Amino acid sequence: MARAVARIRIRLPGGATVDAFSCHLPFGGDSAQRSRWVNAFKQWTAALARPEIVAGDFNDVPGSAFDYIFSAGALTTESATILPAKISDHRAVVATFRMNGRS
Repeated sequence: MARAVARIRIRLPGGATVDAFSCHLPFGGDSAQRSRWVNAFKQWTAALARPEIVAGDFNDVPGSAFDYIFSAGALTTESATILPAKISDHRAVVATFRMNGRS
């Protein structure tokens, strides 16, 4: 159903881990399909029980460019920006996170 999902587990100094996901949701007029994908993804990641970063292309229709970064768990967003360079139909979204309880 999804066009693509990539997952990486990042081990921080001190041993804590964060799961990061890059997603490319299916697009088009089938909102039920998108909802099923999002619900299945949320159910799968909820079982991981660790901080998460989810970033990617959340387009609704071809030609739209809805790129976001979401976080959950023990993470605080320190900064976020959209870079001015456009290398495709999207612009890079960059964020810096801090693990709660760490400086």
